[in-house]
Amino acid sequence: MKYMRIYTGIDGESHFEDIEMPMKSSSPVFNPALKDSIKHSELAKATGISFNEYPPGMDWGGCHTAPRRQFVIIIQGRWEFTTSQGIKRQLAAGDVLLTEDTTGKGHFSKVVGRKILKNAVVPLE
Repeated sequence: MKYMRIYTGIDGESHFEDIEMPMKSSSPVFNPALKDSIKHSELAKATGISFNEYPPGMDWGGCHTAPRRQFVIIIQGRWEFTTSQGIKRQLAAGDVLLTEDTTGKGHFSKVVGRKILKNAVVPLE
């Protein structure tokens, strides 16, 4: 399982990084024959979850930093992120983003396409 990370580099610019989520195999108690077919990640400490809807075309109005470290899970629609260096990436349903650029120049973001953007945000401790 992969997720995209946006973070601030030592240069103060925002950068993208694709990360492979470390997964562990586990044997389900109810069916030991499924050993190694069930995988899970380490538990991340979170402070809550919120669900959001944004209209097509919504633009966050310029370059901004993330409000906190958080996972963002796209449920519907497309969300475009642009780093402070002008590199663009789009996220769609099923994609996961870890926002960590809470300092530095930040990033641009906008809803693209004709669908409402629906997402779940999980702030991390």
